[in-house]
Amino acid sequence: MHLTVDINDFFNNNGLTTFVDKMCAFLGIPTNRMRIVNVRPGSVYIDQMILSDTTSDTADMASETNKMNDIANKIKNAHNAGTLDVGYPVKDISTIVMVSPPS
Repeated sequence: MHLTVDINDFFNNNGLTTFVDKMCAFLGIPTNRMRIVNVRPGSVYIDQMILSDTTSDTADMASETNKMNDIANKIKNAHNAGTLDVGYPVKDISTIVMVSPPS
C-alpha cells in the first residue's frame, strides 16, 4: 500500500500503530492477524500480510481462499470509493492472495 505521507511524519506520529488499528477495524479482524512485512520511503510504502484465522489441520482451502479474496476485494473497493481510512491518504494499493495449508 502506498500512503501519501512523509516517512518521518509517519513514524513520528505513531503511524504504524494507527495503520494496523484502522486497517484491522475496517476489515473486522483482530490485530494479531496482521503482520507488517516492510515499511519503506517514497512517501510511505507498507507491505503487509493478513493471516488466516484457520487453526484446524483440516482447513477447507477453497473456503479459506474465498475469505481472503473477500478481504482483498473489500480493501480494493474501499480504496476505489475513496473510503479506505488507514490514518493517511492512500495513493495506491496492490493485493496478492496466497493461502497455505496449516502446518
